[in-house]
Amino acid sequence: MKLQAIDTSFDIEQKQMELLRQAGPERRANLMRNWTTSVRRMSRYGLRKLHPDLSEPELDLLFLKHLYNLELDQTTAAKLNICRTSDKGENLMNEDIIAAIEPVVAAFEKLKVAYLIGGSVATSILGLPRSTIDADLVADLRLEHVPLLVAALEQDYYLTTSAIEEAIARKSSFNVLHLVTMSKVDIFILKTNPFDLLAFSRRQPSRVDTANPKEYFLSSPEDILLHKLMWYEAGKRVSERQWLDVIGLLKVRGHTLDRTYLEEWAERLGITTLLREALTNGGI
Repeated sequence: MKLQAIDTSFDIEQKQMELLRQAGPERRANLMRNWTTSVRRMSRYGLRKLHPDLSEPELDLLFLKHLYNLELDQTTAAKLNICRTSDKGENLMNEDIIAAIEPVVAAFEKLKVAYLIGGSVATSILGLPRSTIDADLVADLRLEHVPLLVAALEQDYYLTTSAIEEAIARKSSFNVLHLVTMSKVDIFILKTNPFDLLAFSRRQPSRVDTANPKEYFLSSPEDILLHKLMWYEAGKRVSERQWLDVIGLLKVRGHTLDRTYLEEWAERLGITTLLREALTNGGI
């Protein structure tokens, strides 16, 4: 049987499919609707941080331009559901995402394990929104952390000790499945090559929820862009999802990115030609 995602173990996917079947079509539809709404809110929040001086209607127009390449007037834009967040503090991440990520982050913090959030959550905040039911974390996890991590998560997650230990030994990844929300958290063990270590050191604390003052560590936009270009190249340039994530980041963040850093590491990683192509496609 072919896996839905190459970074998902067979037993985790089987458990997730079992839970999704049991949930029924209405619960599955609500799950996807909530994820879609939340990633759009996170994307708009990221634009607000980049353009703090814009009015709300002006930000709506910029959001629609990035998301759909639409040039609308403010009257038309005002009629659309732009996924704004209120001044009182509205959740950017829906309850399913929060419920799936927070206990993992809390366990890491208790164990003093450094981490960062990447993948679609980071991409949606830093670039254009993309819906998924997975969350990606990178963690400097060691074997001595495993018993306490399992003890902290085993009641609410489907996970296996052997998979975690194998991932640590191979510097690869493992999955934990949050049983209530059916959301999968992919945890990548920090690699020890110069680029991954540097990228990890450049992670940035950021609020991802206007209703919650807590800061989470996110991958920097430059490093997530370089990683996605590497994944795209390693996958023989067939993943439209990865390529669109890259272009979305460039369209939203192009004027703020550290071009010197990008070009230096693209050359060292052997993806200079691909970066140049991406910059052209992103209008930079």
